[in-house]
Amino acid sequence: MINKTILVTGGAGFIGWNLCEELLEASHEVVCLDDFSTGKFENIGHLLDHKNFRLIVGVRCKMKKLLKSILGDKLRQSVRKVSKYFFPLLYLPEESKEDIDRRQKFYSQFVNPNDLVFDVGANVGNRTRPLLNIGTKIVAIEPQKECQEILKKKFGNKIEIVPMGLGETEEFKDFFISNAHTISSFSTEWIESVKEGRFKEYTWAEPIKIQRAIDCVSQIEKYNSEIECNFSKVESMEFALKNWQSATDFKKITYLHKNLLLLVLEIYI
Repeated sequence: MINKTILVTGGAGFIGWNLCEELLEASHEVVCLDDFSTGKFENIGHLLDHKNFRLIVGVRCKMKKLLKSILGDKLRQSVRKVSKYFFPLLYLPEESKEDIDRRQKFYSQFVNPNDLVFDVGANVGNRTRPLLNIGTKIVAIEPQKECQEILKKKFGNKIEIVPMGLGETEEFKDFFISNAHTISSFSTEWIESVKEGRFKEYTWAEPIKIQRAIDCVSQIEKYNSEIECNFSKVESMEFALKNWQSATDFKKITYLHKNLLLLVLEIYI
């Protein structure tokens, strides 16, 4: 492969610094151009010592206008379409402060600082940030490797990442990765139900084997052995059991209810 010198405009933004890292790992020389109007220096600070990385603080509007005139609208759209297909996680929109504040206000109704929270299907952490802001302790369960890497880069050791799925039992299952990371799934039934409808523009690759974590109650028991549990059927949000059960008794009950679509746990720390 021929190594190239590549200019990345907006290199200090979320998409930009991920792209810079990918190009450096491929042994290219990277020139990062940013005016830091929206990008953040901390995103690229760790790259400054790399021998193939150079930062230029430029005037964004002039550079963007120049690139548009060079590439032309048609070529820019084609390049963006191809790169979004192969690197969808690089095109994640940055979370707005308004969205984070709104979610934080909502979650504050249910959780308090130092509560233990399981972020099941954490994906790229757009629910993790407001929960961290509240001061909760987060266990993020996420089976997709690319999403795990983004969670590590975003939150480091502030959260615990469980690199598995979640299910009724501990086993290896087929996991179907979509070109839209938010709709990757273990469920062939669900994929069949949506691939000709609302998600007909998306595809799912051949499955990979991923270990599903031990059943959710046992997973939570690892962190607190004295939890009390209840559940609701479907989405009624009305508790099915009159009395809350210990984890041991609850497992016996839910064994008899394998067709439940929703399991709601109340955790007492």
